[in-house]
Amino acid sequence: MADYAYSMMVKSVDLKPEITEMKADQISLSLTTILGQLAVNMGKSIPKLPDGGWEAVSHSVTRIGGALSVTILLRRPL
Repeated sequence: MADYAYSMMVKSVDLKPEITEMKADQISLSLTTILGQLAVNMGKSIPKLPDGGWEAVSHSVTRIGGALSVTILLRRPL
């Protein structure tokens, strides 16, 4: 079995106040767009992390008040 080092990457984004006032289907579309942009930006950042070789193995998206918090669990072989 391989040994791994683990790390976390966290990004938060403030939601525009009007998003919280939208209907459910509109909110879903808006959040999908926001998360897509975050995924691209975070994906570009992972290869630049110290020691290299990191890969995303899990993620979580949490809404906290008027913001989204995206957490990614990273690992790389030792």
